[in-house]
Formats: sequence, C-alpha cells, structure tokens
Amino acid sequence: MRERKMEKISLLLIRALSEQDGFMTTKEIAAKVGVSTKTVRRYVEKINQSQSLYGCVIQGKKGSGLFLQIINHELFQRSLENTPQEDFVTQIIEYFVQEDEYIKSELLCERLFISQSKLSQELKKLRRILSHYNLSIQTKPYYGMKLCGSEFDLRRFMASNYLQKTHLKQLHQLPSSEGTPSQLHRQIQAIILAEFSQKAYPISEAIVTNLVNHLAIAVMRMQSGRYLDRNLPIGGRTNAEQSLLGKRIVKRIEEECSVLFTECERNYVLGQIVGKRVIPKNEKNVVSEEVSDLVRQVLKKIKNRRQIDFSQDLDLQTMLMLHFVPLIDRIELGIELKNPLLDDVKVHCNVGYDLAIIAGQVIVAHFNKRISDHELSYLAMHFDVALNKKSSQTQRKYILVVNDLGRAANAFLKEKFEFYFRNYIKEVTVCNQYEFVQFLKEQDFDFIFSSIDLPYEGTIPVMSFDYFMRPEMIKKIADALSTVFTVEKLLTFFKEPLFICDQDFETKEEVLHFLCHCINEQYQMPNNFEALVFEREAFFGTDFLPMVAFPHPNVLIGSETVIAVAHLKKPIFWYKQSVRLVFLLVIAEQDHLKAKSLNDHLIKICTSSEKVNELIATNDFITFIHHLKE
Repeated sequence: MRERKMEKISLLLIRALSEQDGFMTTKEIAAKVGVSTKTVRRYVEKINQSQSLYGCVIQGKKGSGLFLQIINHELFQRSLENTPQEDFVTQIIEYFVQEDEYIKSELLCERLFISQSKLSQELKKLRRILSHYNLSIQTKPYYGMKLCGSEFDLRRFMASNYLQKTHLKQLHQLPSSEGTPSQLHRQIQAIILAEFSQKAYPISEAIVTNLVNHLAIAVMRMQSGRYLDRNLPIGGRTNAEQSLLGKRIVKRIEEECSVLFTECERNYVLGQIVGKRVIPKNEKNVVSEEVSDLVRQVLKKIKNRRQIDFSQDLDLQTMLMLHFVPLIDRIELGIELKNPLLDDVKVHCNVGYDLAIIAGQVIVAHFNKRISDHELSYLAMHFDVALNKKSSQTQRKYILVVNDLGRAANAFLKEKFEFYFRNYIKEVTVCNQYEFVQFLKEQDFDFIFSSIDLPYEGTIPVMSFDYFMRPEMIKKIADALSTVFTVEKLLTFFKEPLFICDQDFETKEEVLHFLCHCINEQYQMPNNFEALVFEREAFFGTDFLPMVAFPHPNVLIGSETVIAVAHLKKPIFWYKQSVRLVFLLVIAEQDHLKAKSLNDHLIKICTSSEKVNELIATNDFITFIHHLKE
C-alpha cells in the first residue's frame, strides 16, 4: 500500500510540472498534488534518484521555483500515461452516500491519501455540483461533515453522477453474485423487459437503462433502511394501464429482491413510468394547448435571440410538441431522463445545444423549476436536425462573378453557374473589374469568383476560376461552395489585444469578468453584455472538452464578431473539469449564419488533444493562430 501511494504521488507531481509552462513553486505544487511542501521536496529527491524510471529530472532555480527537464522522451511519455487520473469527487461522494453520520475531514484525507488543502479544493467542486440537486454538505465543529438533503433529491443525484461512475462500471465488470449491484441491475432489467413485452410497450434502450438505474438505486436505498418520506404528485398524470404496469413491476421486485415497498416507494416507481411516457402502441399522444403555446414561445425567443426562424419548420414543431408532453411530466415530478449521448451532443451539436438552453430558459420561467443538461441534450438533437436542414437551404447563396470578356461572356457565365451550382447558390451576380467595388458596396456576397486578378483584401472568400469551366474546375468550385466557412475568415475574428496570456486567475468568474472587460474596452457592447455571458454560463458550464471552455452570450450582440482568448497560467476548475484555454465568443447579428460553422471549426480543433497541447504550449499570438489552422 505504501509503495503504491509513493508511486502515485511521484507521478502526480511529474504531471503537475509537465502541465506548467516554466517554473512552479514548491507551495504551488503542494497545493495541486494535495501534499505538504515538505513532502514535495522529499519526492523531488526521490524522482531525481530514479531518472531511469521516469525519464526526467526536476531542476530548481532560487527565487523562481522548480521546472521539469526531460532526459528520455519515451520513458517520460510512458510515465505520463501511467499517471493515475484520480476522481476524488466521486470517491468523496461514495463515503457521503454510504454514511448517515458525520465524517471527519481527517478520516477522508487518510482514506484518499490527500492533504486538507486538497480536500478543501475537491469539496468546493462537489458543493457546486450538489447545489443543482438541492443538496449540501453540512459541517459541524468537532463532528465533521455529512451530506444533507431529501432522499428524493439524493436519488436524483445518484442517478446522474454517483451511480453512473461506480455501479454501472460494476455492472459490466463484476461477476453475477448474490447481493452485488451487478446482480441487482440484471434482476431489475429482466423484470422490466418481461413486463414491458406483455403489452408491447414501445421502449428504447436508453429508457430501459434509465428505469433500471432509478429502480436499482431505490432498492439499494430501501435495503439499507433509507426510504422516501413524501409522495410524487402523480394525480391526473397516469392511466389504468400505467398503474397496472407499475403494480406488476413492484410486486416482482419485492418477490425477487427481498424488499418491501411503502406507498411512497410504489408511487415513485409509477412516477418513473409516467416520466418516460410509457404508453401502449395503440394509445395516442395528446398535445395540450399548454404544450403548443410553450413551443410557440420557444421558437419566438430563438428568433429574437439568434435570428433563426423555425416558424415554417413543421417537422421541428411536431417533434418538439411530442417531446414536451413527457418532458413536462418529468419536470413537475422531479424526474430526470438521462441521455447516454450527453457529452457527444455538447461537442457535436453545440449550436443546437445553445438553442436548447434558450428553450430551457422558457421552460424554467414557465414552471419555476430547473431542467437538467440531459433533458437539454435531447432538445438539442431536435434543433441540430432542423439547423442542418436549414443550413442546406440558406448558406452560401449569394455569389459575385468577376469577368472582363464582355456582356455575352457574362451572360454565359451566369447561366453556367446557375446550372452547375444550383444546389449551393441563391443568386449569381456577374460584373467587370470596374463595377466590382460598387457592387461590393451595394450588396453582401458570400463568395467571389474571378477570372482576372483582383486588388481585393477584404474578408469575403475569393477564388480564381477558368472561364471555360472544365470538369476539374467545376468540381473545384463545387468543393469551395460546399465549404460553409473558411479558416481565413475565422482567424479574422481573433485580435491580438484580446489574446490574454500569463494572467493568474483563481476562479472562472475572474476569467470571465476580465475577458468581458477587455472586450468592452475595444468594442462597443451593450450594458448587459457581461450579464449575458454569466447567464449562459450559469445554466450549464461550457467546459465540455478537456482543458478548454467556450463561454459566450446566448444572444447575438455587438457590431462585430470577436473572439477573446485567455491562455491561463495555471488550470482552474470550471464547471466539471480543469481548464487552461478560454475562448469567449461574441457573435454579431450580421454573422448569425456563420455561427454554427465557426463553433464547429473551433471545436474540431480543440477535440484533438495534440492541438490543445500545441495551443497551451505557446504564448505567441501569431503561432497560436497558426495552430488554429488544420
């Protein structure tokens, strides 16, 4: 045990130094690793004595601190790969959930091999997560700490976080033996599938998994003597079929899992069934006027905030209405439906997720209750489909063709462009070089094609083309038009005065306040600009990629699209993970069609850990911009 602990601390210390550009003081390392400064000095000596093991040595400079010197890159890389990625928050949760009495901080530190300062850091993260579930950590002098809140809220939290990270792993890894979570899950899953098959209930794998998780938690809590003390407000939300289904499931779980359900617990099971909209295939979904009105409000707010009009998209409206029916039940019952694709949705449907947040704001205002990021991700998927459909209809439509061979040639080119590229364009305008500047003043264009050299240095993409439109040229133009957004245009949104390096921030709030201040000094922003950034961040964090955050106001504002960058001196905890790079995106109204492509490109770049490491490694603006190119 002692050897394992020593090895872990050594590797964590090496990783801490590897993530730092330049020097770190002994005190900074101690705080990050979670040990004392004395321990840091002792382990530095140990690492330096084991160069052949770690592939590095730690050097010191008086007045500056310590820095890492790599002597064998292969060994060093292997050391980094073997560094334990400790999730202390999850481990702390396990202790709190399993213990009803107070737990002393000294005991937690001893069990987790961390210092008091490290424990304080992790508890701060945990408190932030717990606040979304009406839970808190109560501290009592001389007694310790314990998790406080209702049993119902605790189960919601377990289903969303704790269970996902512990018991689900056991479900796949442990053998089926009596009393293990794995066996319990399998028992309940078999019951659910058997009962649902009797009446041919249409049910997805995600819903089955969600039901099993919630019911498994309920059984485990009841087996340890922890029962619900209040009923869910089911009245009027269920029918005879759902009630009968709930009774059959409860009866079988009682028989097979040796547990006795109270009235509150039976009601809880029924609530889970209602919240998933479990109805027989022959029963129709009824959409109320409340739901129709809610969808109308959502689409109106999206149009006002993001200039995206879905009023003619009947497919989207229908899907939202059908989705809102069970969603309202879940919100009012306090039940959550987990989306196993949550993280993927945040990354790949980022603009759709932003629209879902706008929808979420309408829903929260209507019901005065929070909505989970899992629920938002389901809405985001609907919006992403609609956005992709709209994108194919609206982007890259207005093009300008420049040619100097006379009117007949211009008419010929106009006809050719309209014929070959009809799927990409809305309107083709043809002019000569003398008319070019005037046309640019009078109309906005998405792309310029020219058969002559143009003295143009603006931001509109320009491409030379062959007048005779040979097959290879046609393909080249089609490829250009199918590219919705150019990297060159993206890079114009970055400004060197808004590239902030080596600032020492402690919290995300400090970072956001500083970046907003910098933008306000350079550009004219509305008075509520900073408030809008914090409003979006407060809903759910924008750190959906490792080491990177993408904060932004969820409204099109300002006269010019700009991106401010904070290149942090040290990682800071954001919402769910540590962050070193912060991109604050402010999109102007005139660029609303480019928003999705802009987001997609940045996220594509930052999805690569290699690219992120390159960006973190440089403090030079020009080099940073170069790395943003693919």
